Amino acid sequence: MKNLGRSLEKTISLIQDALKNSIDTVILQNYKAVNKSGRKREIDIMLITKINNIEIKIAIECKDFKSKIPVEKIEAFESKCNRIEEIYKKVFVGSNGFQIDAINAAKEFNIELFTANEITEEIISNWFSIKKLQLNILPNFIAPIMYMDAEEEDLKNLIHEFDKIVHFENLDKPVHINKLLLESIEVNKKRLWGIAIFKWMKLDDQNKFEPFPVQFRITFNNSYILTAGDKQTKLLGLDSSVYVKFIEMDVKILGGRSFKDINGRIKANSIKVQIGTNSTGEMIINSKNEESIYFTDELGKTIKLHTICTFNPESKKNN
Repeated sequence: MKNLGRSLEKTISLIQDALKNSIDTVILQNYKAVNKSGRKREIDIMLITKINNIEIKIAIECKDFKSKIPVEKIEAFESKCNRIEEIYKKVFVGSNGFQIDAINAAKEFNIELFTANEITEEIISNWFSIKKLQLNILPNFIAPIMYMDAEEEDLKNLIHEFDKIVHFENLDKPVHINKLLLESIEVNKKRLWGIAIFKWMKLDDQNKFEPFPVQFRITFNNSYILTAGDKQTKLLGLDSSVYVKFIEMDVKILGGRSFKDINGRIKANSIKVQIGTNSTGEMIINSKNEESIYFTDELGKTIKLHTICTFNPESKKNN
């Protein structure tokens, strides 16, 4: 029998314990995967699970080195996985950690790194969960830049005298500027979410779930501020930023179904998940591995979602 390395042996044991109740998951050791050229490449551990016949593969490489894993091993693993279709996640386990170049390369390749002592049953279980992002808007603003109808030499005095109260010609009572900021964010939540997700995709992995600022602009009509001597100065608009934070949450899987032709052959599979309180999403994958995603709101209206942009983490550019 082949002698297992310590990292490989411990990882297999943890996987077996973490997934012992997962009847649809197969744990394959020294798995020979066929790449795009038709050659077989060995993966130390390949986890294959199915959610309503949709196959998810996780490739795991384990190395027992006396020193830290060098970047060449990370690059070799990435090259190997790149030529094997349908790998959902890549994991590298090393017995004594990783060199700094290896860590940086792993970030670029979206490879998760663990030492044999770091990996746990909980981490393994989370590999198979479906996540959704929730945006939290924090009550923390960056001081706004204001645009007023005034001469440049008067602006400094105007800003110094500004008492944070904005007057509107069609309103009896003035409004505090903080209330205006909060109301604008409430009205434009969808637009703010869109801006935030584009900025979030460009963040480094270690900062993705930390607060970050999102800039927005408010324009005004028939509004003004009062300064010394009750002088009215027209307020044209302002730029500000609010801090937001994305939270990763588990998605409840409601079930799935298969679509068959008249001969009983499966033409597509779908997974249906809960989104929010009364909304659902459904992902359908056909026999050509083409995805279609549908969203059904709380009123029962269903729409097909379309990709308007993709993000390349290597080039940090949107397409």
